Amino acid sequence: MKIRQVGFGLLALIGFGIAFGVGRHFQRPATCPNNTRCITVFAGNTAGKCYVDYPVAVLRYSDQNTDRVQWFSNGNKYSITFLNIAPPAGFPPLPSGYTSESPLAPPQEPVYFDSSNPSRAFNVKHKDKYYYYAIFDQSYPNSPCKASTDDQDTGLNVKR
Repeated sequence: MKIRQVGFGLLALIGFGIAFGVGRHFQRPATCPNNTRCITVFAGNTAGKCYVDYPVAVLRYSDQNTDRVQWFSNGNKYSITFLNIAPPAGFPPLPSGYTSESPLAPPQEPVYFDSSNPSRAFNVKHKDKYYYYAIFDQSYPNSPCKASTDDQDTGLNVKR
């Protein structure tokens, strides 16, 4: 009888260990920290396309407080670029005279993230500007999965 109980106990421990490991693999991203705009990128229905839950994110800064931005993935490995943003054929062009620059402080170009590794939370520069960015699915690195002018805009609107 004791061997049987020990066997069932071991099986139960192994089952809990497997369930814990599987549960950790499928856990949701960490909650969004205070003063941080968390933006999640989702895979599209078509290969090489993606969607974003906040196509235009408004961030505010002041002398006492700075909003931050952080990107999460709901599947694939992505990168965000503020410099390589020329929209491909078929998308509206960038506004005349627009100069690309990163709003991130400190700057990082590009920003990589995936489902198990969100980007770090970035502060934004204290400069009022609309910053276009493009999103690239790393499985299709030659063409943006979300162009800088897709959905009218894809960007960060930084305001005081």
